[in-house]
Amino acid sequence: MPYLFSWLDELPIEQRPRFIRGDCNFGTDAVMHECETRQQDYLFKLKQSPTIKRFISAQMQEGEWESAGQGWHGCEGELKLMGWKQSRRVIVLRRKIRDEMGLLNKKAASSQLEFSFITMDSDVEAYEYAALVTNSTD
Repeated sequence: MPYLFSWLDELPIEQRPRFIRGDCNFGTDAVMHECETRQQDYLFKLKQSPTIKRFISAQMQEGEWESAGQGWHGCEGELKLMGWKQSRRVIVLRRKIRDEMGLLNKKAASSQLEFSFITMDSDVEAYEYAALVTNSTD
C-alpha cells in the first residue's frame, strides 16, 4: 500500500488512473482518506458485514433501482461504517440468481443463500448482491 501512493504522487495528474479499484481489504478509512486527500477517485468492494446486510435490506425496500448493465441493477445511499471517520457513498448492486429461463446460477446462489430467508422455489425471485464504496459521481 505505501508504494501505491508514492507511485501515484510521482505521476502527473493527467497520467493518473481514472480510479483505483480494490476488494474488501482496500475499503478502509485510511486508504479512502489517502485517495480523497489526492482527489483520486476510488471504487472498493465492501465485505458483507451485518451492517452492510442491514443496508442492503433497507435498499431492497426503499431503494430506487436502476439498470447497471449485464443483468445488474443498482441503487445508492450514504453510510458511515464503524472505523470510518465520515459517511460515504455506498452502491448496492443486485442480479437475479435465476436467469430468464428459470435456471439457477449455482455459483451465485451458493455465495448468497446465507442472505436468503426462504427456500428456493422456482417462482421465487432471489438475488446476489455486491456492495461498493466510492467517491466518484459516476
